[in-house]
Amino acid sequence: MTEHTIRLPWLRPPMTSNDQRRAHWTAVRRAKGEVGERVRFAAKRDHIPALTGCRVTVTWFAPDARRRDPDSLGPFLKASLDGLVAAGVFVDDCAPHVLKTAMRVEVDREAPRIEIRFAGTETRETPESPSERHTGTFPVHSETTRGDHAMPKLAPGATVRVERDETKYPSRGTWPQFRGRTGTLIEVNRAGGGLPEYGVVFGKATPRTDGRGAYSHSDIVTWFKSYELRVLDGGA
Repeated sequence: MTEHTIRLPWLRPPMTSNDQRRAHWTAVRRAKGEVGERVRFAAKRDHIPALTGCRVTVTWFAPDARRRDPDSLGPFLKASLDGLVAAGVFVDDCAPHVLKTAMRVEVDREAPRIEIRFAGTETRETPESPSERHTGTFPVHSETTRGDHAMPKLAPGATVRVERDETKYPSRGTWPQFRGRTGTLIEVNRAGGGLPEYGVVFGKATPRTDGRGAYSHSDIVTWFKSYELRVLDGGA
């Protein structure tokens, strides 16, 4: 059993359950995406291994002692689990991978933050193994083939559609909500030694000329493997 903690230096969650009831669905999606991406990034950065049989606790260390309902952390908890699935820590956010969840509110005036603590058993099985392990059907390179036809390269600027062979790679976690969506590939992450990850935004993406990144966009970046994307037209 190993224990891990992800700390986010936020005074409050981007969205509570009360916020969710009042907000437009686009604001809800944006807030959940922000949490999921921050958690995914932190898990990758900290090299958190694949786990199963986990107990997950979200604790909001609030800056003052005002009354706050722990259940208001529901949207944050769900988005955090989605981020951990996206990072490969959990195969899915239900049993047997996640056995129990809890939400707490405490006070820390000196260092307000939100912590996600989870403890579980390390497993060699990741979202790429065995059900999604690279088998040779989909090359690791940025250029893939389908049948006898070469597909355009997965490169920044490419327009892509989210799709994969679900008989070989069954849908899990949050993946089905992206099925069939079209977006722009803006970034490639080759860190970690495994299959590269491809960052896609589903809103408008404009090439930058000010040196502050390759693309300007207002959407959350969602990450996919090469076998989850089909190139509709080529990028750079």
